[in-house]
Amino acid sequence: ETRLGATEAETEQYREILSEVGSTGVGAFQDIAAATISVEQNMKGLSDDALANVTEEAMALSQVMGYDVSEVTRSAGTLMKQFGLDGEQSLDLIAKGYQRGLDFSGEFLDTLNEYSVHFNALGFSAEDMFNILIKGAEEGAWNLDKVGDAIKEGNIRLKDLSDTSRTAFEDLGLDADQLFSDFASGGDKANAAFMTVSAALASVEDETKRNQIGVALFGTQYEDLEKTVVASFGNITDELGAYQGTARDVADDNRTLSQEIKGLWNDMQDSIEPFGRTIVKAVRSAMPVIKDILGDIGDLAEAFSELDPEQQKTILNLGLIVTAGGPVVRTLGSITSGAGKLVGGIGKLT
Repeated sequence: ETRLGATEAETEQYREILSEVGSTGVGAFQDIAAATISVEQNMKGLSDDALANVTEEAMALSQVMGYDVSEVTRSAGTLMKQFGLDGEQSLDLIAKGYQRGLDFSGEFLDTLNEYSVHFNALGFSAEDMFNILIKGAEEGAWNLDKVGDAIKEGNIRLKDLSDTSRTAFEDLGLDADQLFSDFASGGDKANAAFMTVSAALASVEDETKRNQIGVALFGTQYEDLEKTVVASFGNITDELGAYQGTARDVADDNRTLSQEIKGLWNDMQDSIEPFGRTIVKAVRSAMPVIKDILGDIGDLAEAFSELDPEQQKTILNLGLIVTAGGPVVRTLGSITSGAGKLVGGIGKLT
């Protein structure tokens, strides 16, 4: 509630989400609460109905992939922002990409976070980006970051109006001014221009000239990736396949007996939670009285400690501390004047 700045009504909604996700056993309530916060902060715009489902799927993916929930949700949020996807579509793509081996170099989520903006700027869809990443990996890229970085360099150089880029376009027999204009426009025009340049580059037979033009337009990443990987950029094929529902399948397929038991335990905790809340409220309302009592007990203990051992022994023998009763209190005055403070403390405590 505090971290999200939620109202009382919103807090009640979060309790319902915790209850729903908790029944799956995907984690303890404190883990679910932390995951819900990550989803809310990183995946903006989810409906209340989608929040519980997305939270469970994000937690399941994080466990299977070996990433923190915050890392999974941050990458999903990037896909949502750059390509206009909803939360479940983003998680489905991440799940499918992971299944297709895109985390082979341990840079899958970082690649999505850093390079999605450049794929989008060149008019690629989220599916295009994943197809290019998968194809690039299959064609021999030794880490996924290289593929994304080549797109980034291309996005920068293809529209920088530099003499280097202009010469490269002209060497390919293309209209440099038109290409600069199309790349600056973004969207479909930029994407069509990118495909034109990629196809023209792949068709250059002279290897030395092809490498020279490739480096001019894609930077040193072109040398690292070689012709086959970059050539695949301009010939997008469906490497991804159907991906809808993949995150849900991951969550369902990896549900263990331990998780089922945890779900039952969470349900039991959830069932008694209203009673616990009532107790907490009662204790909070009684705190002023409790504090007074504790203060009086402190005064009583201090007064008792100031008596000499014989007086303390007499009081204990009378059972004064246990009964705190009037008749016994009245006998105290005849014991010693030094017990007056103790008598007053007992009376107040009573």
